[in-house]
Amino acid sequence: MRNLYLKEPFVVSNKNLELRDTVFSGSNLEISHSEIKFIDCKFIGFDGFIASFENSKCRFLNCSFEKNGAESSFVSLIFIENSRVIFESCNFKDNRAPLIEAQGSTVILKDVEMENNRGYAIYSSNSETKIERSNLSGNSSKEFNSNHIIMESSSGEFLKTTIDGCESGVGLYVRADSRLMLNGCVVKLNSGGIYLEDNSSAIIKNSSIEENACGNEQPIQLFIDSSSASLENTKITNGLCGIYCQKGSLLRLDKCTVENNQKGICTFEFSELYLKESFIKNNLESPQIYCEEGKLVLEKCHLEAKSGLLINLVKPISFKIKSSRLDNTRVKVDR
Repeated sequence: MRNLYLKEPFVVSNKNLELRDTVFSGSNLEISHSEIKFIDCKFIGFDGFIASFENSKCRFLNCSFEKNGAESSFVSLIFIENSRVIFESCNFKDNRAPLIEAQGSTVILKDVEMENNRGYAIYSSNSETKIERSNLSGNSSKEFNSNHIIMESSSGEFLKTTIDGCESGVGLYVRADSRLMLNGCVVKLNSGGIYLEDNSSAIIKNSSIEENACGNEQPIQLFIDSSSASLENTKITNGLCGIYCQKGSLLRLDKCTVENNQKGICTFEFSELYLKESFIKNNLESPQIYCEEGKLVLEKCHLEAKSGLLINLVKPISFKIKSSRLDNTRVKVDR
């Protein structure tokens, strides 16, 4: 493997290149209107950002990024604009700056490790992010209140991926008409779990959202504000607040479990909650479901707690409880 120390920016424009077995350090790479592959390369000790991509296609295969960035800066190591960049079998570890910022681009991660980096793993604006079989762990920055993954006006599709250990913020912060899909994922041990805001939506299947209260600053496992979420075969467990909906949000649970949180499900301000074949049980505080000025439909659900109310409806717009297992004497309606 050869060492390549860049004394000045390495500029690539209108080229098709393949670079192998190279250790890069020093100044940054600036790539525009090009198609480039990095195979078995290392990027180590950059003081500023590593690379910028503009109107380009790039693939990193079996590459590593370690100990890059400056403590005094919060500039992303890799900036992607109007480009398509693929990271496959790559490793980001112990970097001192946020990792990837995408504007109007497509970013794909397959079999990628992102561990103990300072700041967010991915910031996506008007972009598409796809992550498969990857592990994003401990990427946070308390001085900048950084979230793990940030999506604004973007789409994200995550498969068999773990997002954990962000003590400075939430695992997934999704806002401004963004669309999120999770399947077979784990979101755990972040300060907060998944936050949906500003007309965003999420489809979450076969996943686990658990123990997202490590910082006690944003202790909600699933927060939905003026947005919608549909969950299937998903568990939300062992947090401070399981699900919190407000401002006309829509939540659907099918074959889900909300269990062993401090609070179960709380909805406010004309939100709608539809539960089917789901378990809401043993959340410590009463009631298991609190619904204020909203709609509630339960079908074939099981509600259980050692004591206290199971459901408290305050000024409900409407509610239906069909073929569900619960003690009706522990349902309170305040009109």
